[in-house]
Amino acid sequence: MDTMNGVGFVGLYASFPIENDRRRVEILRTVLDMEAELRFKRIRYGSILGKLKDSIFDEKPLTNMLQSLETGEADYLQLFPYNIGDDWVQVSKMSMGLDWTSNIIRPLKRPSSPIEKRFGNAGHLIVQYPESRFVTDSDSEFQKNLLNIMKRLFVEEEIHWAFIHRGFHFTAPSSIGTDDLFLATREKFPLTSFDTDLGRAVFFKEFVKGAFWANFLNPLHVKNLGGIERMRNERPCRIIEELDNGRVLLQVGPSPLVADEKTATEDYQRLRRFLKPILMESGDDMMRIQRKVLGSWKPPESGDQGARGMLTEMKDRDS
Repeated sequence: MDTMNGVGFVGLYASFPIENDRRRVEILRTVLDMEAELRFKRIRYGSILGKLKDSIFDEKPLTNMLQSLETGEADYLQLFPYNIGDDWVQVSKMSMGLDWTSNIIRPLKRPSSPIEKRFGNAGHLIVQYPESRFVTDSDSEFQKNLLNIMKRLFVEEEIHWAFIHRGFHFTAPSSIGTDDLFLATREKFPLTSFDTDLGRAVFFKEFVKGAFWANFLNPLHVKNLGGIERMRNERPCRIIEELDNGRVLLQVGPSPLVADEKTATEDYQRLRRFLKPILMESGDDMMRIQRKVLGSWKPPESGDQGARGMLTEMKDRDS
């Protein structure tokens, strides 16, 4: 796949459980506090199932927006480093961008589905960092700080799954709903567009999308992979760090940026083989898992949405 027309970056993704009275906005605040200065140009903000508003970035309104995300009055925030009409590729090479979603699905006039009972509600955070903050085959000061903060947040905020990895955005994305870049590279040196499929945040309570540079696994992931002893014995990657409360960080190498992609490819594929029991790499994988969990369940005919409404709700989760 041609990756000449667009911008490379290092991305952070986190999927986390949310409840009415706990939207995990501390994760967002902490990530923003890492920045010496917020240099965003535009904000998109509001309710996913309501109305989203676009405005010029201003730090003062941002404080109120974070409070609204905390209460659930709003559930979506996107921070752009560029204005419409700017050379977004060049701007993105120097600036960070951020997406936050924390919407809760509330079924109307029907019982909760097996998927809702098993996985609950989940929000997600995507952050795009310039590659210039990282060093090839070595750990930059920014990288050290980011990893330390994510280790702490992963435990304290009970994050379902998180990863840090190289990403790429095309000038004109080739598809909607599927990360074609990842599907084309997952058996080689993996790259991801850090959008589309990652909206399926609820499933990452038990599954992961792929093998990435830094993989933060929760206790259920660890259990379904055979436990920490299997990890110690098989050594699927160079760095295996046990975190508190049964959580683990699997890190492929010293940096997401590498000079020798051939060797790195072998490292990523070794980790990918190890993660196979919990992989959900494609839309087909997700549909297979969803059908298995749903089984023969159908909403009652008296429900206000019916089976088609159920699929619409799942689509809303994925958007």
